Amino acid sequence: MADSLYEKDGDVYTPTGYVRGPWSYDHCHGGPPAGRLTTAILNQRPEMAMTRVTVDIPGPIPIAPVRVETEVLRPGKKITHVAASLVGLDGVRYASAAGWLMRTTEDGFPATERSGSVPTTVEDSTPVALNFWGDDPEFSDAIELKAAEGTPFAGGPATAWVKVLVPIVAGEPTHPAAMAATVSDLQNGIAALAHFTELVCANTDVTVYFARNPVGDWISLNSKTNSSGLGLGMTDSLLYDASGFVGTANQSIFFDSLHPQGTRT
Repeated sequence: MADSLYEKDGDVYTPTGYVRGPWSYDHCHGGPPAGRLTTAILNQRPEMAMTRVTVDIPGPIPIAPVRVETEVLRPGKKITHVAASLVGLDGVRYASAAGWLMRTTEDGFPATERSGSVPTTVEDSTPVALNFWGDDPEFSDAIELKAAEGTPFAGGPATAWVKVLVPIVAGEPTHPAAMAATVSDLQNGIAALAHFTELVCANTDVTVYFARNPVGDWISLNSKTNSSGLGLGMTDSLLYDASGFVGTANQSIFFDSLHPQGTRT
């Protein structure tokens, strides 16, 4: 079994079976590409802190080798804006991301308190088993998920703790912000309005705002999905780690009527 989401050979990243998503056997879950692109942005200025990343997913991302292209859109010693793209070997751009990075200093304004916390700890939460493709590897095999409130993936608002069990890239450490971006693509499932066999609930993007870098292996998503009644909506989440508030995450959601599992469009 693979021990990462991607394996690297030169400048080519080959996804393992752990990237497989629920909508199509041949396409990625949005989490691994989000984590890979976030890592590429962070690597441009590793001494800085990420304050926001937005990942756009214009269509299905095949489970196929890719390259990562980066561009510094706004260089600076205090604030930097970086873009990254996931590009197939055929030149097709499968996903793109842009992130803001800021310098950190202890000479700034004192820290403020953010009210609210996750009421249920990881230890007191209930394990959730996910399986979409039988014995074949998939993204759910690369994570551990526990329900803190509600019933994730079954309908309605819910809170879940998520841990990524393998590195994003084999042999490379995973940055805490990249890990948070990876698990934030799960929020529309955690707060699904109906079971995935009843309703297609696919996101076209994911945005994460960071108040600070996460600490530890677990991220909690306190998530709620809203439907406009017109076939579209959004999911909003508060993010926590064991020590408190980390940031927020959002997704734009496309709803469709009952279908057999198929390609995400």
